[in-house]
Amino acid sequence: MAAKLSTKEKTALKEVIKIEWNRGNDIETFFKDMEDAQWKAEKWGVDTSIQEMVNHAVAQMEDSGLFEDNFLMDWEEKEEYEQTWNAMKTYFTKEYRKMQRYSKTKQVFERCDRLVGDAEWWGGWSQRPLPYFQKALSPGRSNTGELDISSVPW
Repeated sequence: MAAKLSTKEKTALKEVIKIEWNRGNDIETFFKDMEDAQWKAEKWGVDTSIQEMVNHAVAQMEDSGLFEDNFLMDWEEKEEYEQTWNAMKTYFTKEYRKMQRYSKTKQVFERCDRLVGDAEWWGGWSQRPLPYFQKALSPGRSNTGELDISSVPW
């Protein structure tokens, strides 16, 4: 039989699920960390509700400043029965991935603009960046759907 926890220990364990999202980490890592913390808390007999996890995760998404107000309001407008853990993970992960793709596409465009500008300055070989751009936009070896900008040499 497991050792009995004090009220203070149970309260501390319950707070474990309230992990802050380090934006340097992927959103799915954050969700997995929360699930792991919830599992550990329940293993020790500390009840944590899924709704508490959903509320905390959504608050972290809002605090991140990454998501537009309209996007956040659309989540809040959903019926309570639609605001499940899995639905929340899917909703925010899909938008997060879309923002990542946009950000990487924008980086490639900016790099191409700089290179084309340099090429024009050096006498014009502005078609040269096109193969790199096409390669960066082609499906990579990963299944994340992210752009591979590692092949762009600048």
